[in-house]
Amino acid sequence: MNEQIKIQGLRVNFQVSGSGLAVIILHGWGSRAELWTRVENQLVAQGFKVVVPDLIGFGSSDVPPRGWQIDDYLEWLYSFIDKLSERHPEFKDSFFLVGHSFGGRISIKAASQSKLPLAGLVLCASAGLPPETSLKLRMLSGIAKGGSSLMKKLKLDWLHYSARDLYYRLLRQHDYLKVPQTMKDTFRLVIEEDLSQYLPQITVPTLLVWGAKDHIVPLDQAYRFHQNIPESRLEIIPNVGHSPQLEEPEKLVNLLSNFFKGLND
Repeated sequence: MNEQIKIQGLRVNFQVSGSGLAVIILHGWGSRAELWTRVENQLVAQGFKVVVPDLIGFGSSDVPPRGWQIDDYLEWLYSFIDKLSERHPEFKDSFFLVGHSFGGRISIKAASQSKLPLAGLVLCASAGLPPETSLKLRMLSGIAKGGSSLMKKLKLDWLHYSARDLYYRLLRQHDYLKVPQTMKDTFRLVIEEDLSQYLPQITVPTLLVWGAKDHIVPLDQAYRFHQNIPESRLEIIPNVGHSPQLEEPEKLVNLLSNFFKGLND
């Protein structure tokens, strides 16, 4: 069932269904809640209450008035859970948080701050760590940053934005190009933040789920997360890429359900 609330003056659309142990799922960049419906329905059938919001800027939720950083999404998440728990009291007590890709970035910071009553954390193909950059990538980055500074000084804003688009085309970040300007700014602000320092601060039990053929956030990133999050375990799904919720939802649900129920025994 779809519901809507307003957070910071912005409309938030979210799916909610089921009863039992509470779960919140944060989707990835360019995604939306309905793409998690198969996972949601299967979790509900196994005795969970599941909430999947359209993150601000995606799906049927409003676009932010400016570029948002991860901290903006984090403050939004806190407010969302406060309002959500007024309608659905299960979320006043402990709940499980699942973050996929971009949603994993928000989840990492949330778990590291220990402000939420998390019973467990799942990072599914999570972003948040810097890739091993090649010389080409470092050169492109240096050119982009230097050129950006020069164009701003010369007040050539139109050229600044065009050059930024070209830079991200060269990096093959096609998702960056499919959104309004405020979301392009958001994309840039988000991917520039390295979350490595927050991983050792996560003390809640953590499940890492990765597709063996993930070429968006490669498997080496999963091992780095596993090494740096103290109470973590890693599950790798064979022959799956970056979206196990679409490619192998049954396998993903089994991993989630066993993890949640194991912590609740």
